Amino acid sequence: MSAIRHGIIFAALLLLCTQAAAGSPMVAITTDTEWLVAGGPQSSWIAVQVTDDASTPVNGAEITFSCDPAMGALTPCTAKTGADGTARARFSAGTTGGTAAITAVARWHEGDAPVTASAVCEKRIDHAAPQKIAVLRYPGEITAGTTASILLMLTDRYGNPVDSRRTAETVRFVTGSPGTTAGVLDGAGYSDDVSLSVNESGWVAALFRADCVAGENIIYVDLPVPVADAYLTIRGTADGVPAAISASVSPASPIPADGTGIYRIVYTVKDRYGNPAGNRSVNIAALPGEETTVRTNSLGTATISYGPKDSAGAVEVTATAADNASVTVTVPVAFIHLDPSDMLLTANPQTMPSLDANPSITATIRAKVIDEKGNPVAGESVSFAIPGDRQGASLNAASAVTDRDGYASILFTPGAFPAPGEAGYDPTVTASCTVEARWGGVVRSIPLTWKNYPFLSVTASVEPETVGVNETVSVNVTLRGDGWRLQPHPIDAVLAIDCSGSMKDRIAGADTKMAAARTAARTFVARMNPSSDRIGLVPYYERSAPVRVGLSTDYVAVISTIDALSPSGYTPTRLALKCAIDELIARPNLDPDAVRAVVLMSDGAYNYFGDPLGRGNASSTYYVTSSDREADYRWYGYCNGTKYGLFALPEDDLSAYARSRGIRIYCISFGDGIVEGDNTYDTMTALAGSTGGFHEHAPDAAALSEVYSRIAGDLRDEAGVETVMDISMQDISVNSERIPGADVFDYQYIEGFSTAVENWIGNAAARYDFVAPHTLDQRHDWEDDHALHFEIGTVRLNQVWTARYTLTVKKAGNINVFGPGSLIAFNGGTSSLTLPDTFVTAVPDLNNTGFNGPILDVADLHREGSGPVTAFLEVAWVLNYTGSAQATQRLSYSHDEEHTWVQFLTMPPVPAGKRVQEACLDVRDLPTGLYSLRVDAVAPDTPDDRADLPSPILVGNGQPSKIRLE
Repeated sequence: MSAIRHGIIFAALLLLCTQAAAGSPMVAITTDTEWLVAGGPQSSWIAVQVTDDASTPVNGAEITFSCDPAMGALTPCTAKTGADGTARARFSAGTTGGTAAITAVARWHEGDAPVTASAVCEKRIDHAAPQKIAVLRYPGEITAGTTASILLMLTDRYGNPVDSRRTAETVRFVTGSPGTTAGVLDGAGYSDDVSLSVNESGWVAALFRADCVAGENIIYVDLPVPVADAYLTIRGTADGVPAAISASVSPASPIPADGTGIYRIVYTVKDRYGNPAGNRSVNIAALPGEETTVRTNSLGTATISYGPKDSAGAVEVTATAADNASVTVTVPVAFIHLDPSDMLLTANPQTMPSLDANPSITATIRAKVIDEKGNPVAGESVSFAIPGDRQGASLNAASAVTDRDGYASILFTPGAFPAPGEAGYDPTVTASCTVEARWGGVVRSIPLTWKNYPFLSVTASVEPETVGVNETVSVNVTLRGDGWRLQPHPIDAVLAIDCSGSMKDRIAGADTKMAAARTAARTFVARMNPSSDRIGLVPYYERSAPVRVGLSTDYVAVISTIDALSPSGYTPTRLALKCAIDELIARPNLDPDAVRAVVLMSDGAYNYFGDPLGRGNASSTYYVTSSDREADYRWYGYCNGTKYGLFALPEDDLSAYARSRGIRIYCISFGDGIVEGDNTYDTMTALAGSTGGFHEHAPDAAALSEVYSRIAGDLRDEAGVETVMDISMQDISVNSERIPGADVFDYQYIEGFSTAVENWIGNAAARYDFVAPHTLDQRHDWEDDHALHFEIGTVRLNQVWTARYTLTVKKAGNINVFGPGSLIAFNGGTSSLTLPDTFVTAVPDLNNTGFNGPILDVADLHREGSGPVTAFLEVAWVLNYTGSAQATQRLSYSHDEEHTWVQFLTMPPVPAGKRVQEACLDVRDLPTGLYSLRVDAVAPDTPDDRADLPSPILVGNGQPSKIRLE
């Protein structure tokens, strides 16, 4: 039974209040059936019972029945209740399905007061029998192995959805496909035979999976009687995500770098099911700047051409699927040189230290054999010689064979000059010779120079080494402060360490002062270079200052002697200084520029052998003090004792003794036994200040190590030279002929690139820039005199200065990028380096083409003619094909809003060319309606292409069908 709703009472306020106290009248409405069918012959009784506030049936109440006319009709519309309080009407359903709301309004009097009450009954109206497909939505094609929804709605003869509110009709889907994996989801998996019910809204939603094998999937849709069954076609397209790629290259052998030969590379891409992966992008890359993206055709293939090249070399061409970076393939190709035709000769370095200045120095001589395009030629024999006076220079080989880069390389060793102390020694001497290379009838020579006073080295390069005329070349010049004269001077240092009895005392940071002194001395040794720096050791105590370790690079002996030091007795400072200075004098360094020094450490006042500065009366044999600062020194006897050699001093002042022999004195006062302002403190300051050293106080163990380390750093002198560079291009050598540089080059200013200058020291992990990398605009410099000028500034050891500038090459030939007069000058212009010969090969019309590929284009598909189409639909289009095979064209039409396409014509294959194509569709046996038309073109070496008519064409004289397909 349908639900019963209680009526709402309308009466005077007094009546409402009274009735509310005693009870309320009620209208109850019932029906004898729950469901009727839209447009059906059945009807249903609607019964209304009215009771008063005492629940007594009301006789004679007037009942008015009503509902939405679209939902049905009531007969009679009004009736009166009988003695049982009941009135009836018959309801007949209309043609609209849904729920009909039937209202009954009762009116009567209680006494003189009118009473109105109402009730509503809901009557459900089911759809009539299914009659047709109202909506059918599905894609005409999807990628093989993927899913798509099929949405279907059925209606009855009145347009009501066939829903599941009363009874759920079912639709059966039976799938046929190229393989065995197509089907409709049944809740657990995909099956080729599935029945699905309509839902409450009348829709059937089927999730369809296309077969993993590309091709047509036919879905038979078995519909409830009397609706005609349907066949759907969903094409599984071969355009899945790439899972594999392969490549074939032709020709299989290397081709000449002659500017004409090309490689043809065909890529085949497949999805995970083995189908061709059509209409997928493939990214292809080879040399820097050579990148392209191609699209596969319906066969899953993509074809490119690579080349031609005028530059020889091997190239790896890598193709990667844009939709799956793990799918990639790399193929090698090679362009080989033509017959050799010329040779270039270079040396690096071209100016170098002499063999005495650097016994390991060599220069690399390279002869490069090239073909007419500037490509290197391997396997050519080149002979080398030094004609004329060799000046002591030599070559390690008389011939060499060019490698794959075209270079035949040998080593050149310069001559040697007399070393310091040898007869004929000259600190600034230079020599040179010429190295000659011969290949066939081609002879090239290059001068090489060596010096015994080098400061800098220079290298130069060009990129690329081969260019076309009117193309650009980058010239790179690198200047390094790695010359012999910039190396730190060797160091001779004698450590004079106080070992008097007070060194037994404790000190902050160590057990004793002696322990702290041992640690600090080891720190000093660690800062020295055993390959060049000598260290001596003079401990002093009692009346003794022996040379325990003479100047030596045997640091193991130095450290072991330091570790064995022990304290006792007096503080014979003057004797320790004398012995340390004498050791430096007795063992001179072979390098006249060596740094010589005494490092004196003491923890208290000197009290034996007199005053280190030779002040006061040295004849006394007693320890004395005096209020007169001129005589204020402390000493015991033996000031002029023969045993210690002090009498042999030309003067008693040891600072003068050291200074006259170029020896520095560094003084360290340690602990609280020496304080600022006392005699010993001031004496140590005077000793150090007058000899070029310094005096520093160390209050504790940590400070003592820091002072020793600082002294080690101060001893390490580094030379630097002021440097300028002028690159002259007023005249340039082209094929060994000098011609005006303005006819060969044009300078190019490129912000951020040319001219780029860097000036730094260090390495990639720890780099310090003296000046931030920057770009110079040298156009005015170039226009002024066709030269580039650089103020480089001071260059120190291991400093690197680089410049990169760009030139446009205007003339063909083998070109030396540096003209005569291109120099690097330093030492105030008294020294110079010639920039090394550096060549770029310029060829006319250099062809270095990267990727190319043929095209296939279908355009301007349109109808020919006008008026009604009753017999033939004529169309025309333009086909443009540039490949090496033939293009095939297929024409198809659709009569169901492009869900299903019917192929009706395959055009004869055509070769490359641009042409107008024409075709016609015979429509005499086709039903009237709107027809879409398309042309698909395919070729084995291009991506597919397609053209569609801009809008559907009406075929026939009647009106098109109104079936709605979405």
